[in-house]
Amino acid sequence: MANKLWSSVQKGTYSGATAYTVGDFVVYLGSSYTCILNSTGNLPTDATYWALIVSKGDTGTTGASGSNGTNGSNGATGSTGSTGPTGPTGPAGADGSGSGTVTSVSVTTANGVSGSVATATVTPAITITLGAITPTTVVASSSISGSNLSGTNTGDNTVATALTGTPSITVATVTTTGNIELGHASDTTLSRSAAGVLAVEDIRVQTTTPLIVSAASYTTNTGSSLNMDNLDEFIITAQAGALLFNSPGGTLVQGRTLIVRIKDNGTARALTWNGVFRAMGTALPSTTVLSKTLYLGFKYNTTDTRMDLIASAQEA
Repeated sequence: MANKLWSSVQKGTYSGATAYTVGDFVVYLGSSYTCILNSTGNLPTDATYWALIVSKGDTGTTGASGSNGTNGSNGATGSTGSTGPTGPTGPAGADGSGSGTVTSVSVTTANGVSGSVATATVTPAITITLGAITPTTVVASSSISGSNLSGTNTGDNTVATALTGTPSITVATVTTTGNIELGHASDTTLSRSAAGVLAVEDIRVQTTTPLIVSAASYTTNTGSSLNMDNLDEFIITAQAGALLFNSPGGTLVQGRTLIVRIKDNGTARALTWNGVFRAMGTALPSTTVLSKTLYLGFKYNTTDTRMDLIASAQEA
């Protein structure tokens, strides 16, 4: 054993991943150790595998300070700093002096403005005359007023206040976001009832072409489709099941007419009616006739709040 210790193999600084054999010599935390039993991963402080050869000495006293070295050379010049703020404005200079001679003064006549010049080369006296002004374009941020305004406006306009006097306005299209009042706010109100329908107060103005709501079939009832504001004639072309006619929606007025045209899809279908529908001499139909068209004519009765059936025509 003693001979092996003297013939130690120098392994340098201890590593837990290295396999050591008896006689290997390592350094660990400043001290020297020799392996006395083959070892891998056992610290040199483990006396089973290692023997201390030389222990780390104590830290010595601090030595005297050495003399100062020579100064190094100057570094490169730094970049230029940012520009400082602008100084205050200096005092105004003295007024200049000088003289000149007017050689020519004239007034150009354009767009209704004309004039004349007297003593043009000495002390000019200018007279301006305004005639009829006809501008090609007028741009205004507020209102334009006058007693004789005419022309064509190509932009969008909003009239916030009433026009007085006898104004004449010609436009290609007028689009409103509300109603149009004629004469007085409570007299005659024009409003849009539906596409192609103009309502005047409680009077409905109908276009030449009737308003049609048409569908092939409804599942169980007419839902909200039967709306008197949107239709004149209610058409079903191929009803595929039993159908309930709901109470008509929309505005119901005295004498309002409703035409119903219905045909099944090749199988007779049961028909039922909301209580607002009332038979007048002609019974409300309870079924369609196989593949035959049926017309029904109704008029609204405001006194009884009923949609009265006044005509019925079945295809033969």
